[in-house]
Amino acid sequence: MISDANRIEVTLADHSTWKGVLVGAAPDRDLAVLQISAPAENLQPITIGESDTLQVGQKVFAIGNPFGLDQTLTTGIVSALNREITSVTDRTIQGVIQTDAAINPGNSRPVRCWTAPAGWSGSTPPSTARPGSAAWALPCRSAR
Repeated sequence: MISDANRIEVTLADHSTWKGVLVGAAPDRDLAVLQISAPAENLQPITIGESDTLQVGQKVFAIGNPFGLDQTLTTGIVSALNREITSVTDRTIQGVIQTDAAINPGNSRPVRCWTAPAGWSGSTPPSTARPGSAAWALPCRSAR
C-alpha cells in the first residue's frame, strides 16, 4: 500500500522516472493520487471508461508491476458484477467487479475493458485471501 512507502517513483511510458508526491489516498479503495513534476509533453492521460456497461464474460486485462516485475499483463473475464467486499480498512465496498484475471501485489492498475479502463484492481482483502481466490476491481465511477 502506498501509505507504507518511504519513496515513491513514477515511471512514464517513455521510461523516464519521476519522484512522486502523495497528494491524497483512499486506502479502503486501494487508490492514491500522486503528483510528479514531468513536463506536459511527457504525459499521456488515459480516458476513463464506463464501468456501468460491463457485462459478465467480457474480457479484461490487468496491467502492472507485480512483485517489481515491470510491464506485466494478465487477462481474464468479468466473473460477476455488483459484489460486496470488506476493504483492508474494514469498510464495506459495494458494486465491486469480480474477475478471474491474476491480480498480485503491484497490479493495482486499471482493469482494461476493450480500449478504456473501466476500473482498477485491488488485491484480495486479507479477510478473504486464500489460494485461488477471486480478484476484485473497483468500478471507475468510484474515482470520479
